[in-house]
Amino acid sequence: MRTETMREFGDRVRATIDGWSERQQRDRMRLIARWSGAAEEMFWAGQFGQEVTDEMREAVYEAGEAVLNA
Repeated sequence: MRTETMREFGDRVRATIDGWSERQQRDRMRLIARWSGAAEEMFWAGQFGQEVTDEMREAVYEAGEAVLNA
């Protein structure tokens, strides 16, 4: 069970990315793009009144964990 909100998790992932050097960010661009794309999909679904599914949330968390563990 997760204890942090999606916003808190996103802030933690962004802080990790911000802490990487430009070269590390370039080398890990695929991880960054995967997390960013999953988060954006979930965001826009919510903006347009679509259901934010558990699968969307899980995709964001999985991609974010990959960034955190890189």
